[in-house]
Amino acid sequence: MKFESTRRDGQALPFREAVLRGYPADGGLFMPAGEADLRYAVYSPAASFQETIALAAGALFPEELDPLKAAAVADLAFAFEPSAFAYGEDLLVLGLARGPSASAADYGAAFAAAVVGDLLASPDGAVAVAAAEGRDAAALAAAFAGPRGQASRRGAASLVLLCPEEGLRGLPPSSRGGVVLLGVRGGPEAARFLERKASGGRLGAASLVPLGAGTPARLAGRALLLVGIFALARRGLSGDLLVSAPPSDGFGLATGLWAWSWGLPVSAFVVARPPSAPRLPGDSLAGFGLDREAEELLSPFARDCPLGSLALRVDVEAGAARKEAAAFAASGGPGLDSGSALGLAAARRALDAGFGGHARIVVPRFADPSWDASHPGAAGGKADGAELLEPDALVEPDLDSLVQALSRLL
Repeated sequence: MKFESTRRDGQALPFREAVLRGYPADGGLFMPAGEADLRYAVYSPAASFQETIALAAGALFPEELDPLKAAAVADLAFAFEPSAFAYGEDLLVLGLARGPSASAADYGAAFAAAVVGDLLASPDGAVAVAAAEGRDAAALAAAFAGPRGQASRRGAASLVLLCPEEGLRGLPPSSRGGVVLLGVRGGPEAARFLERKASGGRLGAASLVPLGAGTPARLAGRALLLVGIFALARRGLSGDLLVSAPPSDGFGLATGLWAWSWGLPVSAFVVARPPSAPRLPGDSLAGFGLDREAEELLSPFARDCPLGSLALRVDVEAGAARKEAAAFAASGGPGLDSGSALGLAAARRALDAGFGGHARIVVPRFADPSWDASHPGAAGGKADGAELLEPDALVEPDLDSLVQALSRLL
């Protein structure tokens, strides 16, 4: 599997080279180029969650991950099998909030750390650079510097988190010593701009490797997680399989469509949206309420296939989502974050609209809401309950300033 720009400007790169660059030079994002068929991994009767992902990873990236390495990466990055909660006959809630950040971000971050630390291991080393806050920052920090992180293994890569000028809240205490925090003047947008500028950069002999949420290492980890989810959800099912997604998770929808294009057995994605969203043609990305990068990643699908028939948009009010989450909790289910609650409410409405009885809708539980209560302010809000970690240095949003600061700190 090679990767090309969403703007299809330039040749496709092997996975290793796409990971090394992080972003294409034309301003787009990397997406898979070529075909794959992973149905044998999903339908393998003896495969566990980790074995399914190892089979898929080895098939997608055979040049980078031989069977032994694929199995090792799967065991490390996907150590926590999602918990399953049957909610009636047609709804299955899969809990993904089992790692250090209590969110699905842990899987993609751990996979990315393994890729950077192992595939790019060399005497010169690699320095991962990511603009991140909240759970995303916590997941990356744990993946690189936590007890099971990259820093504990041969070929370790350093992690640099680009954060607001005041610092970050919510990083695991065990990982703080192995992570460099750089406050970027200009706010989160400037930090994301600087991460992109790091593409192709070097710190002495070491490569600077962008590792934000939209980079191929992180997105490939999300896609492999979906492969494992599909395998779990297919057990005992003879009808259609649908997956419900929260309204703003454009990267999740994009990686789901990648997985669908690789032959995985999902009939459609149920996407919740607020009733105030614009009523646009079914294939129009503007009707999904996505951010700029998510639209960039989804734009090739909108050009090449009928997106409206694969992504079913369902209107859901916030009040209805809260009621559905309360009913789920009353039935013995775990607490839902707001996005997962919207996904569950959308799935319920899809069943009421005619999918009930012949389809199973999978609702991922992306995050444990109790993490937010124990880490107030971690996502950028003002709060005194979580320790504020001040940056090791302040930088301007340009590559020279980044390299100068890292030269002093690393």
